[in-house]
Amino acid sequence: MENLTSFPELAYLTPTTRERALMLAGELIRQGISTKDAVSQAILSAKNWAVKSVNRTVWKRLRKMEA
Repeated sequence: MENLTSFPELAYLTPTTRERALMLAGELIRQGISTKDAVSQAILSAKNWAVKSVNRTVWKRLRKMEA
């Protein structure tokens, strides 16, 4: 497996999102997807995961403020 951290696209992610993307990319590569495609797909999935996580946190804070 190639060194996944050498992809410049990963440098723009937060550490938590980057870790998630690397984990997902590793799983996709084991399934037989090319490294470039695996990293691209993993970055998109990790970004979506991060947005959902942030939205959920913000929603919970707003709910607490309403109560």
